[in-house]
Amino acid sequence: MVVDSGKAFSDLGDSSHPTVAQNRGKVPSLLRQSLFTTILIFGVGLLPFANPLSFVVGTQTALLDYGDAWVGPWKVPFEVHIESRCPDARDCLQKLVVPTYWQVKDNVDFRISYVGQIWKEPRKEVTCQHGWNECDGNKLLICAEKYAGSISDGLAFVNCVLSDYERVPEPKLIEECAWEHGIDYDQIKTCADGHEGRNLLISSVEHSVAVEANFSCTVRVGGEKWCLRDDYEWRCDEYHYTVENLVEEIKRLSVEGADRHS
Repeated sequence: MVVDSGKAFSDLGDSSHPTVAQNRGKVPSLLRQSLFTTILIFGVGLLPFANPLSFVVGTQTALLDYGDAWVGPWKVPFEVHIESRCPDARDCLQKLVVPTYWQVKDNVDFRISYVGQIWKEPRKEVTCQHGWNECDGNKLLICAEKYAGSISDGLAFVNCVLSDYERVPEPKLIEECAWEHGIDYDQIKTCADGHEGRNLLISSVEHSVAVEANFSCTVRVGGEKWCLRDDYEWRCDEYHYTVENLVEEIKRLSVEGADRHS
């Protein structure tokens, strides 16, 4: 969705429609039991955690193991600009960003940034297209990324939350996704409720404004816009919104970067 810089955003409330992800609350206790039983019988080695993005319990789109990550000679900037209550952000992550990331994760500098509007008076503040619920959700996501054990864990958490974006910033949703991906919920909440979360969000939105990423979702590769998704459609040619071609572009840029710096 696009940010309209000519007016302030309205709060659209916190309504939601039933989704399969609303059953996620039943998962943790059952999951703990099954994990405990598996450990007792088989040991830790058979647990399904080889791919940190494949174990996303209860999300609408299961994330698959896309094979071994390609390792090239130079890290390529790979960035996605999103909003926490945006269906285009959900689709963009699950259809393009996550599967691409998993194939090239060791060869990219991956970053998630947030889309919004900066106000400087009476004090510097961020407003969000889908209201204050979205601003609160953005802070929760950016704080979780900061305190996640890895970039992969942070991305998996964000994908988990956006799979049920209409519930953002519902505490139960955030807590469940944090538990699923090994992030301390209390640490996330303390960050998001304080100056730390506010400052992280302001810096992130300022960056999106500076690079003219005003749509959720905007994908950038090598410092250039690669593709947009808005109003449930890709706003780029077919070459740019396939995982295969994005992976190939990152590989090409990696080799070129190594040649330039050799």
